[in-house]
Amino acid sequence: MNLFEAILKALVAPSRSQIWAEVARHTGAKIYGDSRFKAGKMVLKHKNWHIVLDILKRGNGNSNSKFTRIRTPYITKDGFTFNIYREGFFSNLGKQFGMEDFEVGYDDFDKEFIIKGNDYYKLIKLLDNQNLRSLMQRHPKVSLEALDTEGFLISRYPKDVFKLEFIVRGVVKDVELLVILFFLFKETLDQLVEIGAAYDRDPGVTLE
Repeated sequence: MNLFEAILKALVAPSRSQIWAEVARHTGAKIYGDSRFKAGKMVLKHKNWHIVLDILKRGNGNSNSKFTRIRTPYITKDGFTFNIYREGFFSNLGKQFGMEDFEVGYDDFDKEFIIKGNDYYKLIKLLDNQNLRSLMQRHPKVSLEALDTEGFLISRYPKDVFKLEFIVRGVVKDVELLVILFFLFKETLDQLVEIGAAYDRDPGVTLE
């Protein structure tokens, strides 16, 4: 591709705002505070949870980096934490260390992903959900982490509120991949309730 073709492609490519509008159409999410010059946030309400997509900026001066981030707070039932990401893919800003790496008995999934958690049997139950595994395998840069929020924004998060999070460097401009992530969050939250690791209740936390 020469320079002219690259410029032409950039001019005709859909903007992030257009991409978000399409994602909202497919998922039923709502967009707030978004404009051509400043990214707002997209919020999908699923039962008692709010799944929030936004663009995070890190750095200072001219060295700012952008990250695509999806988060939702939820009430933990047993303190179960996990971190699942593709082999060789280190996407999060602050991975949880100290958790053991496991295999869960699905050969194709075990080969593709690093699977960490603080409860092996809960991990097996979590990933026994075929829809959840399939959604993760359809995304080339997927990572999913359940974080204990103690120590993070303590004044905003009650002690029993954990956070489910995906974060990756760059602004994702692929409708299908963003839709997959929203569906993945919905499936994961439902599965956490199913295996007794979360409550289907409003955590009472509003993400900025």
